[in-house]
Amino acid sequence: MVRCVTDQFPTGEVLDLQDLPRYWAVVDAAYRRARRAPMPPPYELTARRFDESQPAGHRAYIATERYLTVAMDNQRALVKLLEHHGATHSAPWSLLRPAFECGFFAAWVLDPTDGAVRRRRGLQVEVRDEIEQQNH
Repeated sequence: MVRCVTDQFPTGEVLDLQDLPRYWAVVDAAYRRARRAPMPPPYELTARRFDESQPAGHRAYIATERYLTVAMDNQRALVKLLEHHGATHSAPWSLLRPAFECGFFAAWVLDPTDGAVRRRRGLQVEVRDEIEQQNH
């Protein structure tokens, strides 16, 4: 059960999450499986092996892993916020938006079938992140 909270004052309304807790559990389980997935043996020819053998090829996979980790951090924080604090107008959005953005960028980097495009996108997001970090 999730309470609705407006400006730190309970509204008395209960937010019906319907199937969201089940979806959250599915996403969490998929993320745990992905983190435990072993690297394929060196003799297996995969897109990742070809990418990583080229300049900047490893950057796409480093960036993707970082984006997925950030997305899951925000997802888990959102679940805890809703469970223990309730829903406000702004807090859920400030956790939900980075989860979507990071998920989008991870998919965007790995989506192309062309390894050169994946490598270029991996390098682009690394450079963009570095610029943002320096600006911050």
